[in-house]
Amino acid sequence: MKIQDQGEARSYALVAAVNALIRKLVDEETTFPHYEISGVTVGDYRYPVTTAKLVTLSSTADLPAVKAMANEARTVLVYHLTDANAHKLADTTRLALINTTTLAELVTADSQATTDTFINALSAAYEAHRIDTDLHSHADSTNLYTASSAVDLASSKLAIGDVKAQTNAHIQLSWTTPSIELV
Repeated sequence: MKIQDQGEARSYALVAAVNALIRKLVDEETTFPHYEISGVTVGDYRYPVTTAKLVTLSSTADLPAVKAMANEARTVLVYHLTDANAHKLADTTRLALINTTTLAELVTADSQATTDTFINALSAAYEAHRIDTDLHSHADSTNLYTASSAVDLASSKLAIGDVKAQTNAHIQLSWTTPSIELV
């Protein structure tokens, strides 16, 4: 490939070439559905370190704790769905199912039934995203959502716990070298 020496043209061409190489390697390797981990990369260019954006809350002791974890899970899932560096393209289909316009954030006054609907929407969006090969290099056949639908407090605790576990594992099932993004 020949690149004219026109200011930033070389930088953009090199970035495109490195990112294309990463994508080719991941496409040929059947382990990872993602081109990189959804998260924040820090460090200089020689030793980049990516910290995955994950669901970190751990308590499902009561309905308020379940709501807090569900809200955080949605935030993390939205971040992941819109990460076009980790995917072939952003997942706008599933994003439309769980964005704040479609699915309002859970608040203290929300009932158990509203919480169950919220969690079930998250799990459905996650499952559809996980297997979508239009978005991923390969379907994620490892991190399956296995809990039953949320219908009461006990099942919502299990369901949001499974959404957390599977989402976190799915995000990290990735090629570990971050792609390059010029800023």
